[in-house]
Amino acid sequence: MEEYEERLHNGPEKKELDEFEAQLLKKLIAVRTERAKAKNEYTKADLRLELTLKKQRIFTEAEQANHQELQAAAERTGDTEEQQALDACEAKLLVKLKSAYAKGDVDPAARFQSLAIVDVEKEASAKYSGESIFSAEEKARFGELTAKLDVFRNRAARWKPSVLGVTQVPGPPSGPDIAPIHVLKRGDYRQPAEAVEPGFPSVITGNFEPAVLETDRYRQYPTRGWRMTLAKWIVSRDNPLTARVMVNRIWQHHFGEGIIRTTSDFGKNGDRPSHPELLDFLAVKFMDDGWDIKAMHKLMLMSNTYQQAPENPKFNESTKDPDNRLLWRFNRRRLEAEAIRDSILQVSGRLNPERGGPSVFPPLPDDLADFARYGRTGGLMWEPNEKDEDGRRRSVYIFQRRSLPLPVMASFDAIVFSESCERRSTTTTPLQSLSMMNGNLMHEESEYLAKRLEKDAGANRSAQVRRAFEIILNRPARPEEVEKFSKFSGPLDAICRVLLSSNEFLYVE
Repeated sequence: MEEYEERLHNGPEKKELDEFEAQLLKKLIAVRTERAKAKNEYTKADLRLELTLKKQRIFTEAEQANHQELQAAAERTGDTEEQQALDACEAKLLVKLKSAYAKGDVDPAARFQSLAIVDVEKEASAKYSGESIFSAEEKARFGELTAKLDVFRNRAARWKPSVLGVTQVPGPPSGPDIAPIHVLKRGDYRQPAEAVEPGFPSVITGNFEPAVLETDRYRQYPTRGWRMTLAKWIVSRDNPLTARVMVNRIWQHHFGEGIIRTTSDFGKNGDRPSHPELLDFLAVKFMDDGWDIKAMHKLMLMSNTYQQAPENPKFNESTKDPDNRLLWRFNRRRLEAEAIRDSILQVSGRLNPERGGPSVFPPLPDDLADFARYGRTGGLMWEPNEKDEDGRRRSVYIFQRRSLPLPVMASFDAIVFSESCERRSTTTTPLQSLSMMNGNLMHEESEYLAKRLEKDAGANRSAQVRRAFEIILNRPARPEEVEKFSKFSGPLDAICRVLLSSNEFLYVE
C-alpha cells in the first residue's frame, strides 16, 4: 500500500500527468478567453467563475461566503428549497456582475484565471459536449495517463483492511430497548397501529405466539440479539428443513441434480423427492455430525452410488427410468467453467496456486481490448496485473465485471456473482468448441503443455502421446490410440488441443 501511495503522489506517472494537465489548463484558459470576447451574455457559469477568484473585484467577502454556503447546501441535500435559495441569490449577484462588466471597471476575461485542474478534468472527460476545446488526441492522452493512476488507486484500495466490530448489547433494564414495531395503517409510517412482537411465520410453526427471545449470560433479561434467536430456531433439530436443504444442495453438487430437483422450493409447488428416506437419513446424519460439511462430502463421494459408471450395460435398453431418477447409473456431468479453466492451467504446469489477496485480471482476447479500455467513469474496466503469473491464478480469484465477463468462462455457463443461481445451466453451443480449439487460453497453454511433454517423454512421438494421455486424461493410452496419434505429422500442441477438447477431459464420469 505504501508503494502504491508513493506512486500515486510522487511517481513518474503522476509527474507526467501533472505536466500534461498544466499544458491543457493553459490551453483551456486561452480558448475560453478568446471565445468570451465575442460573447455579451453572461450566465450562472460566468458568475461562479468570478466568485471563485481569490481576489474579489466585484463582490464582497460576505456575498462570496453566502454563495458558497448556499451552493454547498444545495449540492449536498438536493432539496428544492435549498436550490430555490441558491437560484435567488445567484439571480441577484448576476445583475451586479453584468452591471460591473458593462461599466468597464473590470476585465471580464480575467474571470477565466480561476479555472483549475478540476475544470480540465471535466472538459477532457466530457463525451457529449458541443465543440470541444481539446482534440481527440489530447483527450485520449489524458485518459491513458489517468487510467494508469486509477490502477494504482484501485490496487491500494483492494489491499486496505475492512474491519467490523460486533458486540452484544444488553436489553432492559441494564441496556436500551429496541423501538417497538407497529402495524402501519395502509403502509403509512405516520399511522402506526398496534405493536407486534417478534415471532416466526405461522405457516411454518402453526401458531401465532411470539418467539421466546434469548436471554443474557445470566438468564435474567432478554437481549437485543434477536438474530441469535432466529439463528438457533433455523438450526434447531425441531426444524428439519435446514438440514434437508443443505444436504440436498450438496447432493446436487455431486450428482448434477438434487434428491429434490427444485433445490430452492421444498413447498407444495416444488418437486417430490425421489428418495425421501435417503434425504431424511442424510439430514439426520448431517446434524449428528455437528453440521460437518466436509464429512457429508466424504460420505457421498465414498458411496457406491457415486462410484457407479455412467454406462450400465445391464440396463442400456431400459426405458423404465430414462431420466435416471433411481440412480441406476452415474449422471455424466460437465465440469464447471472455473474447473475447466483451472484444469487447463494445471495440466500445462502453469497454474498459480497462490492463495488470498485481491482479485486478478486474466488477459482478454485482442478483439475485446477496445471494450475493456475505458469504463463509464473514464477508467480502465479491465486492469493489467502486477505480475504475469497473477493472470494464471485459480478462477475463484478472477475479478467479476458484470458488463465484461471473461469469454471462455461465459461460454461454459459461468455467471457473474451479482446474480442468484440455485443451479447452473449446462448448455452445448458452438462457442464452446470454438473456445477450446481457437481460444487464446487454449493455444497458449497447449504450447506450454507440449514443452512439458517434450521434457518428460523426449523426442519420441509415441512416448509423447502416452505421457499426454497420462497428464490430460489421467489414464494410460490404449494401443490403438497411441498408433492413431503417433501417425499425426503436425505439431505436438495440436494433439494437446484435441485431447483438451475431448469430452473425457471436460466431463466427470
